[in-house]
Amino acid sequence: MRRKNVGSRSREARVLPSQLFFWTAIAIIATGITGLWPRTADALPTCSATISACCMITKAGNYQVSSSLTSSAGDCIDVTAPRVSLNLNNAQITGPGGGIGVHILSTATKAIVIGGADFPGATISGFSTALQIDASLGYLALINVENNTDDGIVNNGTEVTLADVSEYSNGGRGLIDNASGLALLGFFTESNSSDGIVVNSSSNIRFDSVSSDGNKGNGIVLQKVRNAVISLSEAGSFSPNTLNGLVVSGGGSNSYNELDTSNNQQNGVLVENSSSGNSFNELTAGGNQADGVSVQSSNSSQFSNSNANQNHLNGFEFDGSNDSGLQGVTAESNLGSGIWLNGSARNTLTYFITNGNATSGVYIGCSATTEPSGTACSTFPPSNSNFLSDGTSQGNVVGIGIDLNNHDNRVIDNSVSSNTTDLEDRNPACNTDIWEPNAPAGCAH
Repeated sequence: MRRKNVGSRSREARVLPSQLFFWTAIAIIATGITGLWPRTADALPTCSATISACCMITKAGNYQVSSSLTSSAGDCIDVTAPRVSLNLNNAQITGPGGGIGVHILSTATKAIVIGGADFPGATISGFSTALQIDASLGYLALINVENNTDDGIVNNGTEVTLADVSEYSNGGRGLIDNASGLALLGFFTESNSSDGIVVNSSSNIRFDSVSSDGNKGNGIVLQKVRNAVISLSEAGSFSPNTLNGLVVSGGGSNSYNELDTSNNQQNGVLVENSSSGNSFNELTAGGNQADGVSVQSSNSSQFSNSNANQNHLNGFEFDGSNDSGLQGVTAESNLGSGIWLNGSARNTLTYFITNGNATSGVYIGCSATTEPSGTACSTFPPSNSNFLSDGTSQGNVVGIGIDLNNHDNRVIDNSVSSNTTDLEDRNPACNTDIWEPNAPAGCAH
């Protein structure tokens, strides 16, 4: 706090009430009176090698907790020294509703914190935040985080690994990461009051065997993240998230392998805000209350060997998104279309299956009905120069449909049958669209 310039006065000068209040406030800040200010790291006693009460670790070495710990005010264990190894020995660490359970400060690089001998390990509950990591190269494993009043885990350290960590019912987000190089290896977060996992402006993150379910926000949110690799993970398939399963906003060049984002109350996957170059392989996005996959104003996405079935809107929806590829995808039994290209150009669809959808198997156009209606695009430019080949579309209202003023699309060698209308093009004489070998009635070529 910047101090006021009170000027010079004699010893006999009267102290005004406002000045008395000011200097009293300074004294409170300086001394950290218990109950008026959260306890800071320097209020904790120094830890010995065997920890039986809340304390601060100030020297490198090995430490272990000998019994359950309870903090009456503020943090419980602060680590300020580098190269500390801390074994929590399956202890219960309980807080007062504020503070941080275990705080790895920025000077404590290469910290190792093990919760115990087996899963779920130590439990940290009742704090504002259970774990906060501000130092790089930390490794934390076998820790359970639950019933904290704010975010369960906050990571500000680069190249931090969390392994076999579980989280439940925290008052904010389950995990928020603000640094690059995070690795989650066996990470489970559920029933938090906001998003399950949020990663901000980071790169080179790795998720393997991550679950995020039943959260009152999104399952996983990546904001301005690049070069992430997420494998063998799910968001919503066991218990629906209130919003989306996975949100990818900005950034890009991320890789997703064997990801399940089913049963969420909005979209399974939402890619937005110019997030480019994302690749999805073996994605499952079914049973969501909106789209299985929604790609908005984001280019060069790739989906292979993926399925988006039984969603309450569309299987795959691309809005204002260009130069993407869908290969070997399945979109069946959705309550809208299987695949909708809405104001999206130069996309390639090959070996797709779009059967049994309530409107179109594949729809190229801008009508909210996701069927050709003679409606020209207004919000987005037209969907031009898309390529559809070797697909199957059966049992829909329209098998493959192109709406008015969408041009230069090529529909080649597809198997389209048993639809109310197999092929439909609302452009006069199909304009410059190319259909081979079969074409809608009235096409000039």
